[in-house]
Amino acid sequence: MEGLCICNTASNSLSFIDINNYKHIVCPIVLGECPSGPHGLCLWGENIITANSYGDSLSVVSIRLKKEMENLYIGSHPNDIKVYRNKGYVLCGESNSLIIIDLISKKIMKEISLGVYPHFMYINKSGKAAIVNMDSNEITIFDCNQDEKIINIQVEETPTKCYISKNDEEIYVCESNLGLNRRGSISIYDFRSGKKVYEYKVGFGPVDFYYSENYIYVSNFEEGTVGFIDVDNEGYTDIKIGGMPRGIIEVKDRVYVADNFKNKLYIINKAREIEKTITLGKEPNDMVYYNLLD
Repeated sequence: MEGLCICNTASNSLSFIDINNYKHIVCPIVLGECPSGPHGLCLWGENIITANSYGDSLSVVSIRLKKEMENLYIGSHPNDIKVYRNKGYVLCGESNSLIIIDLISKKIMKEISLGVYPHFMYINKSGKAAIVNMDSNEITIFDCNQDEKIINIQVEETPTKCYISKNDEEIYVCESNLGLNRRGSISIYDFRSGKKVYEYKVGFGPVDFYYSENYIYVSNFEEGTVGFIDVDNEGYTDIKIGGMPRGIIEVKDRVYVADNFKNKLYIINKAREIEKTITLGKEPNDMVYYNLLD
């Protein structure tokens, strides 16, 4: 059982896409307050957990059943969730806080203040985390083993996403410059000093990226393009797909891009051609890949 799960924020649903036969199953997110507005999601065992930004809640969804199993109130306007050692780390955009919840007992363990409008969180296997504070232009480095903040790193205008390198020495940050009429960038910051060490210029309004071994794939929201950064040769090219590309991921030599405006999923092959288009729910954005043993 292998596929993608995509948040459809304005449709209050998830789309499950089988990447082998492209079968599409819709899962409504309706157990809690509606509209629910699923916005961020992550894997937890054989489940998907969604952060429901309109419903102020989390939903636990069975991947096998494609069904919402449980809904938990969490706090005002959750933007994203990540899981580490059965603890859910939830970013609440209205209270500018990180809420830590024990997913087994369903009890809130801790609430920690962050920068302005925390929007995205990345946690690596060792428990190091980077949190994007979108409106205060900073990245909060966080230790999930001790559940404490380490340092804040100041970055450029309107960051939207980040990634910690495999050697734990660098942080890749999507600096979008949304609404400023200038190109955005994927910038690399030193993990310890907080200083910028390199910058890849991309298109206008980049909001998401996916780091692969040799390429970084970028969704340029404001200009309707998908960008390709050649990491080894430091080159950049793009293709026009139209609309407002948002969530992006690569699986098995194909790039999957969710169009937030046209409500489509574009599947781009190695030749950088659109191989297939699938209709999704309204305002698709975040997505995650899953692969369960049958």
